[in-house]
Amino acid sequence: NTHEWLREDIAQLRESQLDLPESAYADWLPRLRRGDILQLDGMCIGVGQDPCDGVRLRDISSFLIAPLVVSGRLTGFLEVENPTRSRVEEARTALAAISKFMAATIERFHLLNTLEHHSRHDPLTGLGNRRAFQHDVQHLSSPGGAVVIIEVNGLKKINEIHGIQHGDDMLIRLAALLGDMEAGAHPYRLNGGEFALLWNYVGKDVFYETVRRMQVILSGTLDFSAAVGGYRLTDGESPLTAYTRAEAEMFANKKAFYRHRVSGRYRPEGDHILELARPGVLERMLAEGNFLTYWQPKFKVADRSLCGVEVLIRLRKDGRLVPPDQFIPLLESLHRCHLLDFFVFEEACRHLRLWMDEGRTVVPVATNFSRHTFVMPDFLEQLERIRDRYAIPLELLQVEITESADSREHERVQEMSRRLARSGYHLAIDDFGVAHANLATLAEVDFSVLKLDKRLISSLEDNPRLPKLLHMLIMASHNLSITTVAEGVERDRQLDILAGLGCQEVQGYLLAHPQPVEEFQQRLSLSAPSDAPAGADIPRLVPA
Repeated sequence: NTHEWLREDIAQLRESQLDLPESAYADWLPRLRRGDILQLDGMCIGVGQDPCDGVRLRDISSFLIAPLVVSGRLTGFLEVENPTRSRVEEARTALAAISKFMAATIERFHLLNTLEHHSRHDPLTGLGNRRAFQHDVQHLSSPGGAVVIIEVNGLKKINEIHGIQHGDDMLIRLAALLGDMEAGAHPYRLNGGEFALLWNYVGKDVFYETVRRMQVILSGTLDFSAAVGGYRLTDGESPLTAYTRAEAEMFANKKAFYRHRVSGRYRPEGDHILELARPGVLERMLAEGNFLTYWQPKFKVADRSLCGVEVLIRLRKDGRLVPPDQFIPLLESLHRCHLLDFFVFEEACRHLRLWMDEGRTVVPVATNFSRHTFVMPDFLEQLERIRDRYAIPLELLQVEITESADSREHERVQEMSRRLARSGYHLAIDDFGVAHANLATLAEVDFSVLKLDKRLISSLEDNPRLPKLLHMLIMASHNLSITTVAEGVERDRQLDILAGLGCQEVQGYLLAHPQPVEEFQQRLSLSAPSDAPAGADIPRLVPA
């Protein structure tokens, strides 16, 4: 019994509550679960030596009992004791309405509590989320409040190698570790592999010892490592200072990891690449021309004639060109690669438009897209906006995506590939056959070009079984009207083998390196030949 409502002339009865065993009311439960209102007369409920002691104590001779059903579950019931016989039906109606109102109110209360909980907690780890952290950090004491920022190193690579479930289990373990790290510290998961600890007040010695201990534990003693940075407020400093200083220290710690993780040598471009993680930096670098397109020609195997080109991206830093494998993984992990992808696509359309207006012969242009970009709901719409801006025919454009083992994206990739095909785009599967070879891709994803990974091509001369396997794959592709392209062709013998296997197109250093757009432009003829190649009859854009 949790609440009582009584007439003014009746004394409080809470001191005479009945602590009833479930057996006393077990027979009522099936009907109450169905929503019935029970009327019970002449009841005796034993709680002492005399089987009717309890009832006589409260002077109860009859009950009206209504169920309290919340979210489909019987959570209690309401009772009216000794209702006036002439007003039983009125009491029944009133009790039914009250019970439904109370159940709805309780359900709403629970829902609001649940929503509030989820709005402040991370669903994977149960820790406070970024919203909770941003609220709580504003209330740090000064001096004495402190923040520690932790970010897992190479989380995307861990997920690629070991799978998403392994990565999630690792994050859960890290969350448990942080929860037990130090009394008085509140843990949060901010996003991805980024976590935080927050102290409203902590002693200086305790704080620095905790940070030192965390740096040791997370430096590689587990099966992963993490960058750690912390800051404790001094007198007069704002709470925001603790966060920004801790993040800056974590960032410096992460730089050290990426400087030495492969060769132990410092790479000066690493600092610049990590700067891409900061808000607004990628947009600024794109606007300032720090990213350049490089064009990799494709050739027909039969006569080595130019038949297409793939547009690649390079980062220019201090007069040097940084290859994409040093910055694309970072942008993919931040889900920021779409800005770069659409930049390259627009550059391809812009140059095609320029060359066509100059009367040059043009060839189909392929551009790569991250999986994150490809499954964006408005991916096709963004492509169409750019293509329409430059009036580029669909036969001159090819969309490339890399084969993936992530089954969670597979259905979305299938759907987007179907949408692209219906709209007239040509889709290519890049790097096929090594990391995540999946023959189901041939049947399930609607694409028209299959690009054989360069690691397969590099083994052609040394592995006697590989040409036979590639021949089967190439023939299956031909039967499905899929064009095969071999990447990374560097030797004449590789080209000869591919010709014998029936491969249709190749690209690689043997025939042409990736080159600046000005150099590739020289390959395009200044006037269209008589057999009307691609672009010859395409209308030009003229000023209004």
